[in-house]
Amino acid sequence: MAYLTWWATAFTLESYQFNEMATGLVVIPIWIPQATFVIGCWLLLATVLDELLTVAQGQRPHYQQAVEERHARGDFSADV
Repeated sequence: MAYLTWWATAFTLESYQFNEMATGLVVIPIWIPQATFVIGCWLLLATVLDELLTVAQGQRPHYQQAVEERHARGDFSADV
């Protein structure tokens, strides 16, 4: 995930530096739509690192805790 984030960021910065424009009906700088992908990559990387630190500290992952809490309430609807 870190490599993808680095690559996407570098690619988008390159598009910005060269002032690349979209070839279509609406001509806009291509870095604008690429930036949404970069933001998503950074958010996913932060989430993955958070889960990694949680597990490295000996705790259960958040997604596992959520399932156990739902089962403790008697809600098994997502397991069907």
